[in-house]
Amino acid sequence: MLATIGATLLGKSLNMSSEVYLAMVSRGYRGTVVTLKPFKMQRRDWIWAVFFAIISVSVFYLGR
Repeated sequence: MLATIGATLLGKSLNMSSEVYLAMVSRGYRGTVVTLKPFKMQRRDWIWAVFFAIISVSVFYLGR
């Protein structure tokens, strides 16, 4: 029974991914992401990254 459910889920997932890919191709997707302005890390981005890293480490150690 579990094998049947797993096979059905796999089949539906493959079918859905194929349909999504074809829809993306029909709308102009060519495998690369095109942006108007390339992203570059600014000073505030680094500050937020350090802030969230500190929060994450604090939560990890305080939760022990």
